[in-house]
Amino acid sequence: MAAKVLHFGTNDCRRVLVLRSAGYVVDDCPSLSEFELTLKQDIDPQAFFFSERYPVKRREAMTLARCHSHAPLVLFQSIHYSDDEPNFDLVIPPLTAPAVWLHEVAATIERTRTLRSSSAAILERSVWLRHRSKILRQTSASERERSARQLRIAEKVIIEFRKSPGTS
Repeated sequence: MAAKVLHFGTNDCRRVLVLRSAGYVVDDCPSLSEFELTLKQDIDPQAFFFSERYPVKRREAMTLARCHSHAPLVLFQSIHYSDDEPNFDLVIPPLTAPAVWLHEVAATIERTRTLRSSSAAILERSVWLRHRSKILRQTSASERERSARQLRIAEKVIIEFRKSPGTS
């Protein structure tokens, strides 16, 4: 199955074409309004790509992406450093060969899939353990109540036994 991805920003180096030729299904969103509209279509992208040179627009798109999904954020870096670059899961430097960055993108998407799968398994195990813990707590409380009742009965028997004639 081909990975569905979203691209935000200018497609000045034909990266969208490269992604499509590598088998990715790409929604190209040159503007913030198109990006937001695409996200509202209830899609589940495997990655978000950003080529936007203007950090303010890019940050807005990143915020929208993070609110919608936990898919990795990939930045096609411009020649100018921006302070939001550490917020990306993968930063592709300018002039990186497509074969190199396509390999890195595939590895990043696969790593994210693996983490999501592991996370789902851990969550499922956690739900089961919480349920099991609840049952054990209820069983323990029931056993403590039964034990307390038995102790009260035994104390009454001992008291009655001590009161009965012929016991010293």
